[in-house]
Amino acid sequence: MGDYLSRLTFYDIVGYLLPGAVGLLALAVACALVDPAWALAEPTGAGAWTLAIVGTYFLGHAIQGIAFRILSRGRMRDAVARAASGAVDAVVVRALESNGSTPGQSVVDRFAALDALKIDFSDREVFTARQGFYRGSSVAFGLLTLVLAVAAIWGRSVAVFGYGVPRAMAAVGALLGLGCCVIFVLRYRDFIRHEMEYAAASGLKPKSA
Repeated sequence: MGDYLSRLTFYDIVGYLLPGAVGLLALAVACALVDPAWALAEPTGAGAWTLAIVGTYFLGHAIQGIAFRILSRGRMRDAVARAASGAVDAVVVRALESNGSTPGQSVVDRFAALDALKIDFSDREVFTARQGFYRGSSVAFGLLTLVLAVAAIWGRSVAVFGYGVPRAMAAVGALLGLGCCVIFVLRYRDFIRHEMEYAAASGLKPKSA
């Protein structure tokens, strides 16, 4: 346990807390929409705040898992890989060939091969953490946008942690949430492009380097 805590990084914490906090807000809005009696109250006291923070952290883990299923599998991953490839495709092929790999015909195949190639790189955990942060945040803001849009269309005020959220505020919040969702999706795509460039450049280095 002590060894695990000693290896915690900034992104290990923020990468789960931010998506978890946004997800908790979405959950609070959803509960108030289903039944006002289910509205979540604001934490009071050190014990309640500690429980809320720990719960937010683990909720962030759950959202990260959902985000991984959505953005790192199937057609969505293919679309992200294609969007991120672009100008780096030629250097990707050279990097794979120089390491004895046979590049696939599609960008997606090459991306998968690069992903395997970078396993030995010391910075893999950095890329993994950053991608997880962008993935989780985009899905969390997507969920928040959805529930706030429902609240705005529903046409009644909802109570969130003891504060009333009128229809107009819910509509503005949905627009802001959508903007944040788009920003994090674009950051996720751009960071994958950066990862591909880095992996390709590292793959072109001599084995002794």
